[in-house]
Amino acid sequence: MATRRNLSRSGRLTLEIPSAPLNDRVAGKSAVRTLRAKIVRVTSSDRCQLCALEFIRPIKAVPVGRA
Repeated sequence: MATRRNLSRSGRLTLEIPSAPLNDRVAGKSAVRTLRAKIVRVTSSDRCQLCALEFIRPIKAVPVGRA
């Protein structure tokens, strides 16, 4: 993840990833996916900091139904 804020390596964070509904069945579900992670490495560059994240739970693929 790239950020302009200074984050400590021992920090934890929550990512909220909005998603557009794919069809009518998915439209009723939450449109935001929340992922908890801890920061395992921080690398500084000129414009931002690059953070390597380790997610608390594995990221599962969301099955998409056929139209």
